[in-house]
Amino acid sequence: MAEAFPKNFIDYEEYPQSADIQNRCVSIIGNLFHAPAGLSVGTSTIGSSEAIMLAVLAMKKRRKARRLAEGKATDSPNLVMSSAVQVVWEKAMRYLEIEERFVYCTPDRYILDPAEAINLCDENTIGICMILGTTYTGEY
Repeated sequence: MAEAFPKNFIDYEEYPQSADIQNRCVSIIGNLFHAPAGLSVGTSTIGSSEAIMLAVLAMKKRRKARRLAEGKATDSPNLVMSSAVQVVWEKAMRYLEIEERFVYCTPDRYILDPAEAINLCDENTIGICMILGTTYTGEY
């Protein structure tokens, strides 16, 4: 492991094997979700914060494209999430100008309540953030 420390595996020109591994992983995940062969798209990230930022940006752009095609306004996107989300979700909302809508934890419930989440959705909702294990209890 120590010999890998000075290497920057995200540099695809110097380490083309990294791109091959990334593409194979995207294909595997595409297969898991039954995507048509050869149509899966994706990218690797350095960590979860970068992945979350890219996911939120993708949701915002998809909604904008859909709304433009329908001749509707593209302002006021929102995203529904538990109040127990990782802080990067709140940063993404601020940086990308998206309204955050929280389902708050209660003393007897530390996970997202589906009924509450659905009630917070409207035509401007770009997605619902689900946590696979909260930091409070690990529950999901």
